[in-house]
Amino acid sequence: ALSPSVNTTQLLLEGQLVVRNAGIIKKELLSSLNNSQNLELIFKNIIRVDLSFLQLIIALRKSAGNTGKEISLNAASNQQVISAIITSGLENNFGMNINA
Repeated sequence: ALSPSVNTTQLLLEGQLVVRNAGIIKKELLSSLNNSQNLELIFKNIIRVDLSFLQLIIALRKSAGNTGKEISLNAASNQQVISAIITSGLENNFGMNINA
């Protein structure tokens, strides 16, 4: 595996990525993003993913992009995250070209 570049921070997200936890997740994401140029989200042991989490990521990616920063999802390994993105019809927002 390639080691992340010096300017990339990896953030591990676990458990329930749902509206109830959105405040905590947003705080973690913003904190990590403030300290690096690029943020890579790693998903592990995901129980649930809802639309609020995906919208949060989309919004943060837009604002990060405006300041020349980038948020990438290491979602390929997590079926829950992929399913949530497909179910909500947001593939284009995540740069995913998925043929169902």
